[in-house]
Amino acid sequence: MPKRTASNAPVAPDRAARRRAQRRLKAKQQTRTYPPLAGETRDVVDTNAAAFYLSRAPQTLRLWACNENGPVVPSTRKPLAPIHINGRLSWSVAFLRELVRMPE
Repeated sequence: MPKRTASNAPVAPDRAARRRAQRRLKAKQQTRTYPPLAGETRDVVDTNAAAFYLSRAPQTLRLWACNENGPVVPSTRKPLAPIHINGRLSWSVAFLRELVRMPE
């Protein structure tokens, strides 16, 4: 239940507490490690891994998926698009390798 003042109006959360929570979340996201793209054995990876390999923020890839305007994959000549699996976005490792210009 939110805190209340004497006038019984809800009090906004402390800014410092919000900043601390954001820093913890960011630190948690940065500590995740991924294998090198050349050593990736899966056919598809999740959005966070794909963002790591492309040096982009995960939200950027989500925007590319919504707007269908990601970088063009040379072999297909179409924008990079995710594969939807049970409502989640998965990204083709072969297309990611192609975008970062890695041999198969």
